[in-house]
Amino acid sequence: MVNFEKWHGNGNDFVIINSIDKKIRITKTFIKKTANRNKGIGFDQLIFVTLPTKESHDFFIRFFNSDGSEAGMCLNGIRCAARYIWNNSFAPLNNICIKTKTKALICSPVGKSSVNVEIIVPEKINHPNLERKISKKINKNFFLLNTGNNHLFIKFNSIEKIEDGSYKINIENENGEMITEAVPVGPQLIVKAQDNINAGDPLTNDPNVGGFGQLDAEVVLQS
Repeated sequence: MVNFEKWHGNGNDFVIINSIDKKIRITKTFIKKTANRNKGIGFDQLIFVTLPTKESHDFFIRFFNSDGSEAGMCLNGIRCAARYIWNNSFAPLNNICIKTKTKALICSPVGKSSVNVEIIVPEKINHPNLERKISKKINKNFFLLNTGNNHLFIKFNSIEKIEDGSYKINIENENGEMITEAVPVGPQLIVKAQDNINAGDPLTNDPNVGGFGQLDAEVVLQS
């Protein structure tokens, strides 16, 4: 039996397990079965917390997507992982250094439920061939940044509430081009005007509703 906890962070849901209590072998089959929302637990990502591989780090954490592939990092996920570590008394409630596949990050507790993560300024990705490929698939305006993983980002310019309770969201990319997304009555918006939004994050509390919430969060660069 594998002990796990289910966590939510900024619209993403995670299953967190660890190999600190006992050794666990993670396989692609296990990840895909666990990710199934009908027959398994269901998650956006599985977070695997392990002991550090170097003395300069407190923990080593791996992130797996629901299809079994491994992601370099996830900021929403690492905040959940830090709270999981403190809540389970794997470390004192103090700053911890977490190593991921792509970088080491310092996580600090803020109050009873928040986490601060120190990261370097994201780097803009200039990859014309990749941009052309993405444009053919998603037909949306976007720009690319590296925040540990490669991401699509969209800037929200304004949000207008319609008389029937639905919303119209005007989105401006870095080139000043505008597009509009419609959100139906029911789901609650989790974005506000002037937010910078990752194209893989949901616009509402229902991850299946709201334009960009249905895109892949990670883009793999290929030459």
